[in-house]
Amino acid sequence: MDYAKMRAIAAELGAYSEQLEGSWSVEIGPSGPILAMLCPSKRHEGAVRRICKQLDVQLPATHPGYICANGPEIEHPAIGRMRRPDAVVIPWG
Repeated sequence: MDYAKMRAIAAELGAYSEQLEGSWSVEIGPSGPILAMLCPSKRHEGAVRRICKQLDVQLPATHPGYICANGPEIEHPAIGRMRRPDAVVIPWG
């Protein structure tokens, strides 16, 4: 299945998931199927926030110009992936 078609299905699932109880996320996996999953608990989110804060303190010395962000959508159509990682180190600005 080509990526444009998978992306369209992901958008439909995203719209559908807004009607479901809880908070859901849609990703496109490595083997092509679209995955819908319940977002992590508040406890998990708190751990991710603490990890991001710790990394943000270290990054100016190890990787100047980078920050740790949580929740951004990372998409790479050429390899057919769309992910929403818990935390990712990315260039600032």
